[in-house]
Amino acid sequence: MGEIIIMRGLPGSGKDRYIDCLKLRDRTKQIVICSADDYFMKDGKYVFVPYDISKAHAACQSLFIRSLIDKVPTIIVNNTNCEVWEFNNYILMADMMGYSWRLVDLFDGDVPDAVLAERNKHGVSIEKITAMRDRYMFISHDYENNGLIHHRNQARAEYDGA
Repeated sequence: MGEIIIMRGLPGSGKDRYIDCLKLRDRTKQIVICSADDYFMKDGKYVFVPYDISKAHAACQSLFIRSLIDKVPTIIVNNTNCEVWEFNNYILMADMMGYSWRLVDLFDGDVPDAVLAERNKHGVSIEKITAMRDRYMFISHDYENNGLIHHRNQARAEYDGA
């Protein structure tokens, strides 16, 4: 049917850069990107409202479901997805609709929280990144049906100037 790509990683780890590379690799492919962050974009600016986070994730999941129904060939879920419960419903829906899926786990590439805080485009503080790091669940290869792709070195390479 199609493919679901579920991005995982701390803010500033390179999720958006990875997606940009995917889009450049195949410019003819129809791709829908589902991200809770899009809910907070107002007139081209990111305006985060903490008490709207559940609405943001509902909007993200709604776009995902519409994309499944529309049989979009490639759907990317672009959130931090630190814990399994944050992305598990996307996997269940992908399976129900006959889509293959994979996790792309960027985590942080051993980049310090201060650098991630500087680099992320939404102004997430060092304290928030540290809290996300503390609850980040590492996933075994036994968990998924199509393989976990680890790109832990991407963030490190960018930090080192590669």
